[in-house]
Amino acid sequence: IKNPYVAGIITGTVESLFITGPMSFYKNNKQVNNTKPNIRNLFKCIPLVCVKSSISNCLFFGLYNTYKTDNIKHNITLSFGASFISTLIPYPIDTIRINCQTCNNKSLTDIYHMTKHSLFKGFGLKLTRSILGKTFVITLYEYLKNV
Repeated sequence: IKNPYVAGIITGTVESLFITGPMSFYKNNKQVNNTKPNIRNLFKCIPLVCVKSSISNCLFFGLYNTYKTDNIKHNITLSFGASFISTLIPYPIDTIRINCQTCNNKSLTDIYHMTKHSLFKGFGLKLTRSILGKTFVITLYEYLKNV
């Protein structure tokens, strides 16, 4: 696939279905409820996980690969910006997803109304982690590719 945006969407979907979705479902339930997770909620929330990861990967890899150059300093700045955008835009979906995974008997509509005033709660920490992690990884990757 030559288009980095399409490749990002596909990567995000596959990652969500087999890795991120089940793992985050289990982790969130253990952190919040400390009980055995209700497996029905896993399947109820998988579409949210797919949408969030697809948007995030599409934006990060699409923007990065579209604008990268041979200048490593430029690419560090680019990675910073791509990380910011790819974290900001899908973040509200991620907040709803976490609540979906941990609120056992609530509909998606109830969960949305419950979280609509706190869609960006915890955004600063998530953004910091995302920018530092993605910028480090992509910069190291680009450097090692040319060594």
